[in-house]
Amino acid sequence: MKNFLQVSALLIVISFQVNAQNFWQITNGPFGGAQVNDFLKYNDSIIFIGTTEGIIKSVDNGNNWERISAVTKYIKFLAMDSVSTLYATAKDESNNPYFLKSTDSGITWLKINNNFWADFTDILVTYKDTIILGSWDKGLYRSVDNNQSWIQINNGLDYLKIYKII
Repeated sequence: MKNFLQVSALLIVISFQVNAQNFWQITNGPFGGAQVNDFLKYNDSIIFIGTTEGIIKSVDNGNNWERISAVTKYIKFLAMDSVSTLYATAKDESNNPYFLKSTDSGITWLKINNNFWADFTDILVTYKDTIILGSWDKGLYRSVDNNQSWIQINNGLDYLKIYKII
């Protein structure tokens, strides 16, 4: 009986390993060389990837990829609100952070703030018009007026290096 249980357990482990190895499939991209920093599933077929060379988009679940030519900068994080507006944190050639917004499924992107003096670490979109940005060195920023103004919300935080917003 003991041998039967050991053989059964071994067969179960082997079958899990075989199934796990078949889970991932190689696709046609994205393009080589860029480091992937974040990804976002927009809907049932559209995927966005934020990379060190900009934003790359697939409209067929990752079978084919295209660069969004308007965004060729370093993209750290991607997020989406409840009405499918897209947001991205980026850095320019001088390593200055800024924030991007797209209201047309990622076709065009608008800079919505060039004056952040913080290194972004995460984005949290809580409602249609409330966005919270985490930073490596300045704590948290919040906008509640469709990105027109931003305030720091660090009351009660002793440590301002934000790694992740949950």
